[in-house]
Amino acid sequence: MKSPEDTSSTESCDSTPDSNVPKQKRLKDSSRFWAILIGIDEYPHKPLHGCVSDARSIQKYLNEDLGVPSDHIQCLLGDRETPPTSSPTHANIISALYGLVDNPAIANGDNILIYFAGAGARYDAKEYFREGVKPIDAICPIDRGADSTYDISLREIDGVFSQISREKGATMMNTLILDCGHAPAEDGSVRNMLPLPGHAIEPMLQGAHERLATYPPSPFVPAGPVTAYDWEPETSSHVALGACQNDELAQEVEDDMGAVRGVFTKAVVESLRSGQHAFLVELIYGLPELPDQTPYVAGDYEDEPIWYQE
Repeated sequence: MKSPEDTSSTESCDSTPDSNVPKQKRLKDSSRFWAILIGIDEYPHKPLHGCVSDARSIQKYLNEDLGVPSDHIQCLLGDRETPPTSSPTHANIISALYGLVDNPAIANGDNILIYFAGAGARYDAKEYFREGVKPIDAICPIDRGADSTYDISLREIDGVFSQISREKGATMMNTLILDCGHAPAEDGSVRNMLPLPGHAIEPMLQGAHERLATYPPSPFVPAGPVTAYDWEPETSSHVALGACQNDELAQEVEDDMGAVRGVFTKAVVESLRSGQHAFLVELIYGLPELPDQTPYVAGDYEDEPIWYQE
């Protein structure tokens, strides 16, 4: 598929090694790991503070602990230093996501990680469908609301994973990590936003449908297009790890050094580096108790080994 604006950069995030953190064993073949890491702080109307740092901490873990090549890690960072080509705009995020489907170097059995730290939003589905349809969750690009730029629904991200499985094979180890919430909130210290006004749900879903429709139908999609009222997530194409439940807020906190971090990502990275958990489901349920937010894991293969396990 031709992306609407193929301007994403593959430059890695800068990170500083932490000599006090124990190193995890490396991947058996680190060249078979691919990641898109998105962190957004500089939202124009509601800036956050720890999302870029969180994305960089994930990059450092992948690069230094697991040995993933820097050119396999694409970073889209929303801070003041990032050039426009690597900014997490709607166009750049979409280009990066569909680039995973189109990349001929990614093969069956590779590991793929999509990580997002930023704001999430929830849309009332009855604006588009009818009463009784579940709300539609989305991630918020840095340019949301500008020049008819919409959020990116989790339905579309699910569809991308399904297309990866169709194109590359069903034995991919695909993981989505979301350090954001979706319950509506205006508090500047949480990673939740209000949905865009003006029935934005329709162009958000229609745009996703048009992009996904450029690919052949996927046998991994159980309930039709993303615009279907009875759409259901495809649970075999990836495992999703999330910061909080539907009615909760994803929080930020200052660490011991005074740096702002996402509560969820900080706990996940520390747990990964400890090497105490062998499976994704163990990783989530083994996290320390987080005040006022309960992480989740979902997917048919949630009991599969974490990436570095054989």
